[in-house]
Amino acid sequence: MFALVHRLLKDTTESLEVIRNGELIACLSTRKPVAENPHICSGRLPEGLYAIFTLKSHTASISEFYETVVNYWLPAGKYKPAGSEPYVLFPSHPARVEPENRLAEMYIPLAGSAAAR
Repeated sequence: MFALVHRLLKDTTESLEVIRNGELIACLSTRKPVAENPHICSGRLPEGLYAIFTLKSHTASISEFYETVVNYWLPAGKYKPAGSEPYVLFPSHPARVEPENRLAEMYIPLAGSAAAR
């Protein structure tokens, strides 16, 4: 509601969720910085190397998928988590797509750089 009242939602606004302590925190992208207040916090997504997964899924299974990646995929490979918060981007605005057709892109920050791989 805060985003609507303060005209932060544009056609280019992306809907995403940050995964913090296993919980999904709803976020919106903005083209300009937003001052923090009791209703909204702001931050920047870090640059770097990411593991990116595209899934067609309900939001409820995103946390489960994340746990699978962290507990099985990462330990089995040569990558380690970077320590910054992963996030999920919804390429299509969730309000405009039926839940069963919703795509989600999960971005998990990895330690190291792309040049080192």
